Amino acid sequence: GLNLYAYCKNHPVGYYDPSGYMALEYPSKLNPGKKSGSNTRVTDSEIVEGKKVVKERINNMIENMTKEEKKRTTYGAALVKLENDNVEMWISSAGKKGYVPPRIRGKDKVIKNKAIDADRINRHNDAEQTIMREANELGIEIISIGATRDMCSACQEVARDNGIIERVATPLKKIQIRKE
Repeated sequence: GLNLYAYCKNHPVGYYDPSGYMALEYPSKLNPGKKSGSNTRVTDSEIVEGKKVVKERINNMIENMTKEEKKRTTYGAALVKLENDNVEMWISSAGKKGYVPPRIRGKDKVIKNKAIDADRINRHNDAEQTIMREANELGIEIISIGATRDMCSACQEVARDNGIIERVATPLKKIQIRKE
């Protein structure tokens, strides 16, 4: 039958789901949740659940990509926790224009690339960096992040610097170490 409490892990006293994406723990003395990192409002269980949600969203994006897009385009997705504790899915596209077609973005929020200094070396126009930069500018916390391609070393470095490398839901490209 219909499970009226599925939205909150069958525990409506301990969890709530304001966005429809994932159940969040109520912050209280009865259910404090274990915090991940030092200055974070995201719990470990939110990260685990968030990675599943982002992987599922990325897979949906890949299914809706054309053959040409799969060859040349990277789309990023991140589940973010807003200041009011609501959760949103953010979508971005690599490149200066950052266009995300409706069949890819759905009803999710599109984050446009604002970096004017982007080039092939600093990779500031990568989909993941666009999302991380926007989250930093707005003081919004990333629960989990991923992309339709493996995360490059430049994006891995930014994720590491932001303390969210363990929140990456999709594969990481192997970093090649140059021998001198």
